[in-house]
Amino acid sequence: MNCPLIGDCPVKQGKRYHYLRYDDKALRIVKRRTREESPELKNCYRWRAGIEGSFSAYDARTGVKRLYVPGLKAVRFCATLKALGVNILRLFVGN
Repeated sequence: MNCPLIGDCPVKQGKRYHYLRYDDKALRIVKRRTREESPELKNCYRWRAGIEGSFSAYDARTGVKRLYVPGLKAVRFCATLKALGVNILRLFVGN
């Protein structure tokens, strides 16, 4: 048999049989890559990419990750005001 891909083939010849050997890690990798190529996951991550872009712009414009106020209520209040300001800017000025 003259297969052009013989060097890349995972099947190896033994004394009596041909073998395909794999370990748990290789099996997990194949399952994960198969799932990552599925249309369902691509559709889910399509929405995530849009949200991540919005949060990145939110942080870049307002510096929300560096709030220096004490207490959860104050942080929530400041973050809400900053989000409101970004939304108003997006409404009137654009992206």
